[in-house]
Amino acid sequence: MIDRPDRIRCSVFGCRRTAPSAKYPEGTQIICGKCWRLGSKESRAEHTRWKRAQRRYTEGSHAWLACDQRLNRAWAAVCEQASEARVGIG
Repeated sequence: MIDRPDRIRCSVFGCRRTAPSAKYPEGTQIICGKCWRLGSKESRAEHTRWKRAQRRYTEGSHAWLACDQRLNRAWAAVCEQASEARVGIG
């Protein structure tokens, strides 16, 4: 598949799905819905929990940054689990 500048690829290894880049800010990573469901229910719930918690704080505050770190870890966990499931490891 040829990379197109108007599309963003799914972050999961081996997935070929894309989303329109106009819909997301520059530098955004995505996980398509099909791959998102490959992550464990617990990891997806943790990601959602930290995303909601982050909204309570002002951007750049200590609490917001702490939530952002945990949110990034949860995102990486879902992405890793989905990648492993896609290639048949997990």
